[in-house]
Amino acid sequence: MDSGDNIFSEDDLIHSYTRAQAIADGELVDVTGSAIDAGFRYHTALTNAAWETAIALPKDYEGPLDEIQRLMALLKAAYNGIHRAAEKKYDTAPFALEVYNVERKANDIVSL
Repeated sequence: MDSGDNIFSEDDLIHSYTRAQAIADGELVDVTGSAIDAGFRYHTALTNAAWETAIALPKDYEGPLDEIQRLMALLKAAYNGIHRAAEKKYDTAPFALEVYNVERKANDIVSL
């Protein structure tokens, strides 16, 4: 089969859901601008669940880090984890972060 051949046709499509639709629906949070600042070269998004778990802060929170600083810490950790995995020729780059849960006033381990 030629690499340009597609084994599926439009008739095979049951449902599609684009990145743009997921962002508009709030299922994904577009973090591309911050991701580029952290070293990524591609469009980047977090699931809403990941955002709420690792980044979001209560509106009345007055702590040392704001959401942008928390996001940048997560993105830099992800970027570094990806590069370490690539250097070792791994095909995945799972990593975990210790994130301060403001509402519980405790650290949580978040695996991404």
